[in-house]
Amino acid sequence: MKGPGENPAFLIQKVFGGTKGDSMRLIMNFLRNEAGATAIEYGLIAAGISLAIIGAVDGIGTKLNTKFASISSSLK
Repeated sequence: MKGPGENPAFLIQKVFGGTKGDSMRLIMNFLRNEAGATAIEYGLIAAGISLAIIGAVDGIGTKLNTKFASISSSLK
């Protein structure tokens, strides 16, 4: 059997105070909280949009480079 120093519920109760039920309620509320999930979703959407922009700019940049090289060679 674990001593009081090794019992997670005892440590939570010691850190946060209150009863064991209060500590468990605090942990359950933390686990159920989905507020951070929205921020992660927005971050993933922003990453997807930035990848699309990078792909488009890369394609346009290659075409522009070819066009400017053609113009440069025709001016020489």
